[in-house]
Amino acid sequence: MVKKLVSAVFLASLIFIELPSLALASLVTINKNGETIWKVLSSQDEVSLGVKRNSLEVKEVASDIAEDTRIAIKREDGKIYLNEFDVTNWQEDLVEIEERGETKRAVIGVQGTQFTIEQNGILALTDFPIVIDPKANELSLITPSGSIFLSVLPTEAVESALRSRFINRLPEKKIFLKEEEVGTLAYTVNGEKVLDIFGILEYKIPVTARVSASTGEILGVQGPEWFKIFGFLFT
Repeated sequence: MVKKLVSAVFLASLIFIELPSLALASLVTINKNGETIWKVLSSQDEVSLGVKRNSLEVKEVASDIAEDTRIAIKREDGKIYLNEFDVTNWQEDLVEIEERGETKRAVIGVQGTQFTIEQNGILALTDFPIVIDPKANELSLITPSGSIFLSVLPTEAVESALRSRFINRLPEKKIFLKEEEVGTLAYTVNGEKVLDIFGILEYKIPVTARVSASTGEILGVQGPEWFKIFGFLFT
């Protein structure tokens, strides 16, 4: 009986220890109600964030009462900032956006020198700072030409490329978000057009599709010269 009690207490202590680390998977969560929840207060945050611990607190900011709940992720002088906080050394996700209305779940983070938007296993990388407005339920990128609203998220961009039938396989679930022209954002989706030859052989053609981040339309397709001419025969 004593052994069982000790085991139960030990197991409970393990669960208690693990839960805080799971709760801090991302620094900020935007929940289904559009509320911004800051989850940064632990003994290690002072080191990882590079700021004094007493300057951060766990809090909920209701979007209907806060003056400005926008979240900005940017790079300055070689450092990454989440609003005014230095998060350069943070190893986990920065912002998690929960599913809300027509907006699907997405996670914002950093990989190397680029910012990332991850959705359903699809990772979009961009050089541009990201601004999230929970109150308006909007996500924007700050490009040299100004702020551009992102209405098409990574999953929809890939689905659009696959629907075009110029691409039917995505070897790597990584795409890129760039400014094609002034004020025009587009995803670069690197994939393959796999041709099934008599059911015994696969022939892979590398194809790149550019997808509008505003409408989801295919802006262009790049591949071998012959594929550009005769590609319609294989769609």
